Amino acid sequence: MGNGSATVQRRHAELRHEQDTLAALIGKNREVAERLEKSLLTDQLQSQEAWKSFSIARKLIARQGRILLNHLDSEYVERLEAKNLKEILRSPTTGALTQAMQSLISEASTLLEGFERQNRQIMNVVEAVYARLNQLPGFNLASPQLSGMENTRQDLRQLDEKTAEFCRRPINLMTDKTSLAKKFGMEVVVPLRDLFTQLKAETDWWLKELSVPVQEQIQTQKIALEKRKEDIDMIHNQIATLEARMEETEAALARLRQQEAAIERTLALTKTL
Repeated sequence: MGNGSATVQRRHAELRHEQDTLAALIGKNREVAERLEKSLLTDQLQSQEAWKSFSIARKLIARQGRILLNHLDSEYVERLEAKNLKEILRSPTTGALTQAMQSLISEASTLLEGFERQNRQIMNVVEAVYARLNQLPGFNLASPQLSGMENTRQDLRQLDEKTAEFCRRPINLMTDKTSLAKKFGMEVVVPLRDLFTQLKAETDWWLKELSVPVQEQIQTQKIALEKRKEDIDMIHNQIATLEARMEETEAALARLRQQEAAIERTLALTKTL
């Protein structure tokens, strides 16, 4: 009987030790899970704020971008060209004719200057958005690049020189106005139209690319947040496993107490004999 009592007591001590160990592990895991959940919630709210700010900015940029591209619309440029060609045909003197041809490039330059101002305004919005997002954890956006205009300006300067050279040719000034207008159209107007068509295509691409770095970093953040959520879920699963084991240990202790009580009753009965 003594050996049986010692065995039960030893087993009782083992189960109590396991119970204490499980309780400590459960407490530690809960503490870790709560800390991670608090941090995750903070970062999720910041991520939502970033997405909200970006969505608002993207709509604003898209609206300004449409206005910007409308200034390079083919119909707008064609109306400008048609107006100047009409002035060429109506020019009563050589001076007026030369002025009409040169005014096309002058008006195109004015159009380009207005385009650059709007381009800069959009860039200011983008820079503000980038700066705001870079204040949030997880964002490291490089400074956005302004749409390149140097090639367009250079091409327009070359067309200006070509127009001046065209106007200096004596043969052109002696040609009838209809033929002159056609020739001017081929040498200057068509290249000018192509210049603005190319600029519009490049600007459209630039406007779309402005949002790519932000989208990529937001997506990276989203994936990272999802991974952190999965890690927290794993900890909760571990807690559930430990709690199930705790219940098994408590049940084993209850059975052991019953055995201890039975042994004590047997010992008490033995002493009365």
